[in-house]
Amino acid sequence: MDDLANYLGAKYGGWFPVAKHYGTNAKGQWISLPLGGSGSTMVYRRS
Repeated sequence: MDDLANYLGAKYGGWFPVAKHYGTNAKGQWISLPLGGSGSTMVYRRS
């Protein structure tokens, strides 16, 4: 999985930190690839 994730990251400009956080294990090895996202920023809303 590391080879594919590194290739795609290099080809398309890298990964967002949240993709690396949830896509890698404690050793930093890729265990999954992100499939998509909403494109919005995660925020805390106080209502």
